[in-house]
Amino acid sequence: MYGNTHTIASHIGDGLRSRFDVRVVPVGEATAEMVAEADLVVCGGPTHVHTMRSRFSRRSAIDAADKDSTLSVDPAAKGPGLREWIQGVGHHATAAAAFDTRIDGPAALTGRACKGIARRLR
Repeated sequence: MYGNTHTIASHIGDGLRSRFDVRVVPVGEATAEMVAEADLVVCGGPTHVHTMRSRFSRRSAIDAADKDSTLSVDPAAKGPGLREWIQGVGHHATAAAAFDTRIDGPAALTGRACKGIARRLR
């Protein structure tokens, strides 16, 4: 919501770029054709309330940014969420990996969005 996942995705892309042709795009721009043509799809999202963000937690994050002038919502965050994208992209025999962004701490306390992302990607 605030650009952290976008930053990590860019760094992952930079790391893979020496071996692969890489495109880092928000889910709203990732088409089914892109997924079908890819050798590897890496998906990530923020951890909200111990799991993948939902419509409710997305709305809460936007409301928090409206109330706190030190926060700003990443423009790509206003598009479709990862849950909706995975549902709509269809089934493909493409290798995939998942990551999340979350507060630093034990996963038992912070939760992990990557578990839900990976489950849905399978």
